[in-house]
Amino acid sequence: PMLGGTVPFATVAAAALVCLLTALSVRPAGALTCSELNTTHKGVLQPLFGQSFTLTLSPSSNKIIVRICGPASDFELFADSAALLVPSHGSGGTVVKLGLVSSGQMYLGTGWMLLVYTGGDPYSASDNSGSNPQCNGSRSVRIVMECNPGIYAPELDFVGEIRNEPSQCHHLFSMQHYSLCGLIPDPAAGGSLAPLAVVIVAILAGFIAYLGVGMLIQRFYFGKRGAAQIPNYTAWQRFGNAAASCCDLVCRSEPRPPRARYADAASEDGQPGGVTTHHLYADQDDDHLLPG
Repeated sequence: PMLGGTVPFATVAAAALVCLLTALSVRPAGALTCSELNTTHKGVLQPLFGQSFTLTLSPSSNKIIVRICGPASDFELFADSAALLVPSHGSGGTVVKLGLVSSGQMYLGTGWMLLVYTGGDPYSASDNSGSNPQCNGSRSVRIVMECNPGIYAPELDFVGEIRNEPSQCHHLFSMQHYSLCGLIPDPAAGGSLAPLAVVIVAILAGFIAYLGVGMLIQRFYFGKRGAAQIPNYTAWQRFGNAAASCCDLVCRSEPRPPRARYADAASEDGQPGGVTTHHLYADQDDDHLLPG
């Protein structure tokens, strides 16, 4: 049916739906620990929990060991570490903690997750020697996990050590796995609807209730059919016409022709059947109508 004879009712409904979807923006949920994530999304990420990865760096042959939500080593000395940098054999270096298990924080999105480990060993003067940008504070690890429905065996890739900001230096990793495809953030786990969304939902619910109850009354009590069963149909017609006129007035870019105050239709030869012309008259042309 047409609303007001000019605007399709489906168009109005679609516009209301667009406004609702625009306002229903969920605030980003806060970070979750491994135990909290296992509670809120139990079973979704179970294939990744406890997975251990060992990467060999070139050309130094140093190794990085990372475990998802667990200690990277069984040695008691490193039982609190989720990521370790192990020097190559014979280099004389020491094992460096890159992040602690207890500091693990997960940030969720639809089909992706960011795992952050902090609290690693602090950077030393030798780490900032040469042309390397300076890094302050402790080491940290960031693992970006993304959905890939075709990957069932997870593989961890080392992107590099990011040293853009002295206080934000971290080791960056990436991973793709099918289990991330079922990850959907839970708004109750730290997010909420925006205040505007709550207002729009309340208004839309009230309008739907008004429309539904009104149509039932018009149909079964008054026996109306078709578009006439819309409650206050005449008022909505007037509203639609007014909206169409307003849109025509505001959106039209072509100039309108001047409206003639008086017009006279006559044939050029003064005989019926001749070519008809229209003449516009000014106010002074009406002087002959005044009494002498």
